[in-house]
Amino acid sequence: FFSVQYFVMWRVFAGVGGCGVLCASPMCWSYWQFCAARQDPMQGHRPFGASEEAMMRDMSGTPVTADRNPGVRIMSNFCSADEEKLLIQEIQHMMMTQGVNQIDERLAPIYQGQMAHIPNAPQVNMRRVTGRFERQPMGTAQWKYGDQFAPEGLPPMVRKIAERIQESKDFKLGPLRDVTMNYRHSSFFRLDPHVDPLGDGENVFILGLNSNAVLTLSPRGTYRRQDEVQIAKKSWTDADIDSLLPQRGLLMLCGPARNTWMHGMRQGVPVPPMKISWRDWLAGRDPSVGQPPLCDWWGRPDSIVHRNSVRYSVIFAFGHSEPQRFPSSWLGGNQY
Repeated sequence: FFSVQYFVMWRVFAGVGGCGVLCASPMCWSYWQFCAARQDPMQGHRPFGASEEAMMRDMSGTPVTADRNPGVRIMSNFCSADEEKLLIQEIQHMMMTQGVNQIDERLAPIYQGQMAHIPNAPQVNMRRVTGRFERQPMGTAQWKYGDQFAPEGLPPMVRKIAERIQESKDFKLGPLRDVTMNYRHSSFFRLDPHVDPLGDGENVFILGLNSNAVLTLSPRGTYRRQDEVQIAKKSWTDADIDSLLPQRGLLMLCGPARNTWMHGMRQGVPVPPMKISWRDWLAGRDPSVGQPPLCDWWGRPDSIVHRNSVRYSVIFAFGHSEPQRFPSSWLGGNQY
């Protein structure tokens, strides 16, 4: 229960009055209420429904019911196939003009070596465009970030999707604070577990394009496997939750799922051998040739989810629906 947000508040206000107790000022109380709200998986959004239960599995393959859902909502076909094509065109243009490689050159050989057991292992890759300042020499996109976010800088179709999310009656959202675009190829979708910067906003949406994928939620404070081969086979912890994100689907993280659980994507496992029909055998054809080398599993290792070679995603982060009564910089908005 004593999360990092409460610790930060203690560090800010401890010592007031010379006795090291929490300040009882309105700003302190406002921040306390905000921290409590961050642990609420509802926050005015629609209740969890059949869609979430159908697409979420624990590590035994059991569906995750509403009472066990930490704050995930999943919507299939949030955009049409035609809209997907336009979105991909916009993302491709942004990647060509502003995209930056996200794999540290010192870590790339390590990541590549962790796939030495995989036949025809894919090239390590991750390319991104974001308005958030992350590190040099990476620039920032024209739509900026946080309190300075400028939606008019977004490509037209991306902005249309952002407005569709914000206007949906399923959600109770504040202003848009961040948009990030990601591009992956060769079925390498690995994303190590992390929590997005708090300054991004309270409500995070992931729009998956051109491929199905499995997003894994992993709790903090639990023993975590470190060997990538074992992680690929068993996940990071036995308490992880897999969420199926279908192509053109939208996945939302809020409450504990956004703030206290980490999220990531496993490296993937080799695609199981395909059965060859007698016709292919006689013709000397191998249907597995040209297929992506890696696939996902969902809830159980024998529940395979195939990946396309290329995947795009757009991350939309919205602030809390209630106005904040303290500087957004307290949440790290100026540090990422």
